Amino acid sequence: MREELLGYLLAALEPHEMRRVDARLKSDPFYREELADVQRMLEAVDRRVEQDGPIDVPEDLVERTMAMIPARPAADHDASGFDEFRIPRQLRRRDTVVGLVPAPLEHAVAGGRPTWADLVVGGLVAGVLLTVSLLGFARHRAEARSVVCQDHLRDLGTMLGQFVLRDQDSYLPRIAESGPKSFAGHFSIDLVAAGLLDDGRLLRCPAARTTLSDPLVDWVEDADSEATASQRLTLWNGLVTPEMLQEAVDGESWALLKRYQHCAGGDYCFVFGVFENDRYHSPKYEARSFFAVMGDVPFAGTHVADRVDVSKMQWAHPDNAANMLFEDGSVRQLFPARMLSVIDHPYVNHRGAIEAGVNPDDAVLGASPRSPFIESRQR
Repeated sequence: MREELLGYLLAALEPHEMRRVDARLKSDPFYREELADVQRMLEAVDRRVEQDGPIDVPEDLVERTMAMIPARPAADHDASGFDEFRIPRQLRRRDTVVGLVPAPLEHAVAGGRPTWADLVVGGLVAGVLLTVSLLGFARHRAEARSVVCQDHLRDLGTMLGQFVLRDQDSYLPRIAESGPKSFAGHFSIDLVAAGLLDDGRLLRCPAARTTLSDPLVDWVEDADSEATASQRLTLWNGLVTPEMLQEAVDGESWALLKRYQHCAGGDYCFVFGVFENDRYHSPKYEARSFFAVMGDVPFAGTHVADRVDVSKMQWAHPDNAANMLFEDGSVRQLFPARMLSVIDHPYVNHRGAIEAGVNPDDAVLGASPRSPFIESRQR
């Protein structure tokens, strides 16, 4: 929350995010208090900078730095006039210089003018260094995004734990076999109904290649969309409420229903129900460390009818890792090779299909719009 408010004060958010914060500030007094706290923090930083003042840079810094660089003889002077003792001892011998620098630069170090070869090699070295630094930056940025996704999963795991404690039989949110509630993302609507989830940002993973809620944002921005004023305010926060889903069903707004089903779960998969004694029901909470409850949505894979080639599934995190929330509340990363070696693959059931688990220990994760069964009717 504070990160969003900081971006709001610094005008660093996207236009639709700025509007969403504006809308929430008008309706949420607690959110306004948080904004005031962040603003006070920024003012304290400003005061500290004003007290300490800018860093004083000595006026002769450049001259002193240049004086520390060993002089070299001009190219058109006699080499006999060059004072060898004005350069460091390690560089006095010509063979030492040759051993320290590439051959094309030998002439330049010895005191000659840079040649085209020198410039080419220098440009190549600079290009390599720039490439390495950019790759390192990109890697660190990707890792940071992955950590944010893991934090969101932990927060959602805490909410699911509270949901289970309130349920008489300790069941996780139920994904219906068919009908309007027959989609994996419905878990978020159950959390909203229980008063546990009020911030749609937790459903978003900044590393996701294609954010599932983006089409919903585009649709809400459309002045001709079917959303009412109250729905727009809620959707800016990235959440779908039970009332909104029911209104779409009652009004037979099937296109609107489809958007809700597609976007409600955000960038995370949720576990389908399982079969026990030939009866389908939601998984019962048993604090299992191997039973996956939520995970990142894969952005690639080879689907054939109701099956998927799990060896070709890809995720947006470094080294093709997938963040996974398990029933015991732990969040870990799994890699494709590791998934293939475990007894229970988290993205397909024991029959190799993206459908409900065939037994109580068969966890299967599905993206928001997917139903527990291929033949399920969603309206």
